[in-house]
Amino acid sequence: MQEKINNIINKNYKLLLFLICSCFFLLSTSYKILNPEFIDYLSPGDMETHWLGWLYFKDTPFFQFPLLANYSYGLENWSGTLIHTDSLPLMALIFRPFSAYLPNLFQYFGIWIYLCFLLQGFSSFYLMNLLLKDKVKSLLASCFFIIAPIFLWRLWGHYSLLAQGVILIAFYLYFLNDTKTRTWGYLLLFSALINAYLTGMIMLIFACYLLKINLSFKEFVIKFFKMILLLIGFMWVLGVFQTGTSFMAGGYGLYRMNINALINPTGDHWSTLLPELPSADYDHDGFAFLGVGVIILFILSVSLFIKNRKHLAIKKEYVILLCLGLFCFIFALSDNITLGSKIIFSYETPYIFKVFTKTFRSSARFIWIPHYLIIICGLYLLNKYTSKKGFVIIALSLLLLQIYDSRKAFVHFAMKHSSPTEYWSGAVVNEKGLVRTKPLLENQPFKNKIWNKVTSKYNKFTYVIPKNRPGDYFEIAFLAARNKIQINFGYFARYSKKNEKIEKERLVYEINKGIFDKNAAYFFWNEELFNIAKLTKGEYDLIDEIDGYKILLPGFYDKK
Repeated sequence: MQEKINNIINKNYKLLLFLICSCFFLLSTSYKILNPEFIDYLSPGDMETHWLGWLYFKDTPFFQFPLLANYSYGLENWSGTLIHTDSLPLMALIFRPFSAYLPNLFQYFGIWIYLCFLLQGFSSFYLMNLLLKDKVKSLLASCFFIIAPIFLWRLWGHYSLLAQGVILIAFYLYFLNDTKTRTWGYLLLFSALINAYLTGMIMLIFACYLLKINLSFKEFVIKFFKMILLLIGFMWVLGVFQTGTSFMAGGYGLYRMNINALINPTGDHWSTLLPELPSADYDHDGFAFLGVGVIILFILSVSLFIKNRKHLAIKKEYVILLCLGLFCFIFALSDNITLGSKIIFSYETPYIFKVFTKTFRSSARFIWIPHYLIIICGLYLLNKYTSKKGFVIIALSLLLLQIYDSRKAFVHFAMKHSSPTEYWSGAVVNEKGLVRTKPLLENQPFKNKIWNKVTSKYNKFTYVIPKNRPGDYFEIAFLAARNKIQINFGYFARYSKKNEKIEKERLVYEINKGIFDKNAAYFFWNEELFNIAKLTKGEYDLIDEIDGYKILLPGFYDKK
């Protein structure tokens, strides 16, 4: 009977894996998000600006340089590219050729989320099958990766960071005996179209692979820096360095990981069995709770290893990965080390490392590498020291325990994606105190009929004075996006501070001189400049406060 079951699984493992991934996707989200016109789950939060980036990009020229330039979102002297809004360039490039046939408010994030569940499942399966050499065990092992809290946590809204399966692919390439350098190149370029943090982690694993295959120092340097040059060239074509935008920024030491992160079920949803431990401000990006099932798995596996360590050869490839895990753990802690709610130790990062720390300022995310290494190690050692029957019984029991322990998280995220209006009901979603009580399109503040004329008469919205993620930016930008209107503001992961200063100085000068762009509607957040505009406006300009917005509309009234 057992042999018959094994044969069925071996013949149909791809279908079974597909069904497993699909079931966990539905358990954690909702089938509704696969509808490209279902948009309510994309607001509020970071995901709304990720979507806005796409809404503007879909109307850009098909052939342009840089490839991902998105001038309408922020205008040429202010904006970055689609990468700087974390709008999933990979998906945008796939759907951009068909934008003329897509609904105006089309979203691809639901499809992406589903693809990430499949990527997580299939990449972990092939990785574990390489190590365990048994499809039944590997199917069971892959489930631990699909429901890993660090994976599911990104359902809060950082959807590009759900593509953690590419890290598992990198580990798969690492353990292969003969992986061609160009295969690593393809993976790195693929990851660059998703998120730079994934690219950085894969680059570290690639460096470990080069160490593993016993290259000379000269060969190592040549291969490694050739890959870096390839990446820089590719990012230049994409537009990462557009308009003087730097890929470096401050924040290292702020977006850090807490020492207790691996055993801390931060929040109310991540563990039924373990209590939440204290944490410090800004530790959220370092969420890395293993889950009760994986914690027990690791403790059990290490115990088996200690008991039987004489029977396991410590290979060079394992030592390299151990060093990688320790490095990433230390980097994730940053130079402000927190334990519980307090910073217990700080140090000054050597200047030579600041290129790396400013590029990857949310260093806490690098805990993903040691987190996944813990799962891989636990499953590998369990397989090494137990029979197949023992492995299946123990792994299945711990998997069920992990699911039970995380059940509140499944319910929480399912509600967020299936009933967003109910989920956000009563929550304040912007600086003006707008609360979410209705579907997104019905919950906009623009009620006066004048807005119909505004959106038909003007092709630019000018925010006074623009800054990164200014007050009420989403509502104004969303109104503009629905009507194909350019804006001089937005929310960017990186932007040119030099050009920001130039834009501010230009606007202040023009408002003081009464120089207003006839094609632009002005939204004032600055009270002083609004009062100045009242004095400098033209005879046929309208300046007023409408639906809570202070606006100036040049040439609004027809000349007599």
